[in-house]
Amino acid sequence: MFLWVCVMIAGLSISGIGFASGDVCLYQECDCQGSYIECQSRNLTSVPKLVSNNTNNTVFTILVLDANRLTKIVSGSLPPNLREISLTLNPIASIDDDAFNQSATTLETLRFDGAHFTRIPDAFLHLHNLKNLYIYNTPIRDWNPNAMRNIGNTIETLFLGSVGLTSWPDWFHDFAHFYNVYLADSSFTSVPDNAFAMSENTLVTLSIINGRLMAVPKSLANHTALKSIHLQDNQITDLTWLPHLSNVSDIDLNFNNISDAGMLSYVLRPYANSLKNLGLVGNQLTVIPDLSYLTQIGSLDFGRNRLSDPNSGVMPSNVYALSFAFNWLPSIPRVYRHLTGVTELFMPSNLVTQIQGSDFLPLIMFVLLENNLISELTDDSFPLNSSIISVNLNNNPIVKISAQALSSIPRLRELRLQQSKLTRLPLFLASLNHIFVFDISNSTDLVCTCEEKSLQMWILSLPPEDVLGNCGDTSVYNFFTTLSQSCPTQ
Repeated sequence: MFLWVCVMIAGLSISGIGFASGDVCLYQECDCQGSYIECQSRNLTSVPKLVSNNTNNTVFTILVLDANRLTKIVSGSLPPNLREISLTLNPIASIDDDAFNQSATTLETLRFDGAHFTRIPDAFLHLHNLKNLYIYNTPIRDWNPNAMRNIGNTIETLFLGSVGLTSWPDWFHDFAHFYNVYLADSSFTSVPDNAFAMSENTLVTLSIINGRLMAVPKSLANHTALKSIHLQDNQITDLTWLPHLSNVSDIDLNFNNISDAGMLSYVLRPYANSLKNLGLVGNQLTVIPDLSYLTQIGSLDFGRNRLSDPNSGVMPSNVYALSFAFNWLPSIPRVYRHLTGVTELFMPSNLVTQIQGSDFLPLIMFVLLENNLISELTDDSFPLNSSIISVNLNNNPIVKISAQALSSIPRLRELRLQQSKLTRLPLFLASLNHIFVFDISNSTDLVCTCEEKSLQMWILSLPPEDVLGNCGDTSVYNFFTTLSQSCPTQ
């Protein structure tokens, strides 16, 4: 009896494999799990033949055919009732007009990357529920406007990257339900005033990246729902039409041609209580703007501009991270003096010639001033009893450090003086009791003599790998561990 029951159960299990569509993968060459049909990276040259008894699929709704060698999608090769199809990293040159017909009302997401078709397929004319379209690295010359207008009735997310857009497409105006738009690597210089008119109350994220825009599109002026605007790597100078009716939280303007700090301060005021992230790296600003009203901003980066006025600008009081790397500033900007939460002074690659204690607030712990023009550290260069634990002055032409210059930094743990112009090691280094990294490498004028023998115990207290630099042909560490033994005792 027990044996008969076991045989019956086994028989039911085996026969179940034959008729339950949820248990059988629709392609023998692929794997199926959950809702997914996983056919990626199988070296396929064509879509496999469907398993014949699973033509009424309602279980497997996501088809992944990425990273194969597919050149065409033919009629009848795809399962019905799909919600997503991913065809990235395939050289697809053609798609049959009715290839998607069995998923015409269910297909919501379609992805291409590296396709070879140059015309938007007529198969798009048969899609009635497509919400998300992604096309990358595909040389489209004919946008098949009727097909694009058809999907425009339902599309919410459109990602187009490196698709050969040289001018703004007319069909764009008919997309009425945009939520997220991403356009990258295009060469159009302007956007029609009505380009986004149909989505004024729905568009939340707009990205036009690595293009040739010279102004923020006027078509954004009356938008009410925008949260994120990404316009980096363009040629923008005019910010007039940023949407003042939206509570924008993210604006990325990195690597444009923005030079008018006054205009920048004015157009950002509507976002005083909403803006959390602002990208301004790589522009043409010569003065620091007044951004004092941005109550939600915690970090600002003005790197790679042309800032030269250290007395300009006002920063939000809640800023905790601030960068002025790669500018033309001759001294530490005044704005630092009012930012009580900043712990890092980050100003590499400027034109700073001197520093003074009043430049540093009590919480500053890290000083990064490499690649500047500082030639001397004086008794007043750092504030008394400061919190500084790291000083990086690499690639500065430092010729002199006063005896008391670093005595006001009792917590100093790291001192970097690469490519200095020092000729001798300062004897006061022995008083820096907490140092664990000392780097004076590539200071080609440096010599070590018996006059510095008093530094021996200090040098020996440091890990050998953290004493960097040479005295002529020998390392600093080797001089004090070996050669200085020959020096006369005092």
